[in-house]
Amino acid sequence: DLVRSRGLGDVYKRQILLNPINANAYAARGALHQANGKFKLAQNDLKKAVSLNPSNEDFKHLFAKSFMVANKYPEAFKVLRTILKENPFNAEAIFQCAIVRLEFKVEEDLAEEDLLFARSLGHPLAEKYLLDNFSGLDQLGFAA
Repeated sequence: DLVRSRGLGDVYKRQILLNPINANAYAARGALHQANGKFKLAQNDLKKAVSLNPSNEDFKHLFAKSFMVANKYPEAFKVLRTILKENPFNAEAIFQCAIVRLEFKVEEDLAEEDLLFARSLGHPLAEKYLLDNFSGLDQLGFAA
């Protein structure tokens, strides 16, 4: 609810004022902005959180998501690729890269490979997206 959102926003603002290098506060405030549809503010805070703690994959995922919900898929893809540079087995980043490719209808063969790989890593939605976007059991790794 809006009143609670404002209260939380004030809490994060105070935390940042008291400790301007508090990456968790920036990330939390960014997630709050995103939930309230304030995507530019969310992106600014999440960019700051990532810059303060560049090894935190959760912050990078939030940052990528802030672009995706704002329909800025190329920017999201760049962030996801940075995650995969550091951790090529990050199932969520692999899955989200496939989603971007499917959204733009580019490199759909790579999207399929990404979904197969994400599924093999246990991503809970990869199978559904494979079934929804690619026909035939051979696409799922089953020979006919």
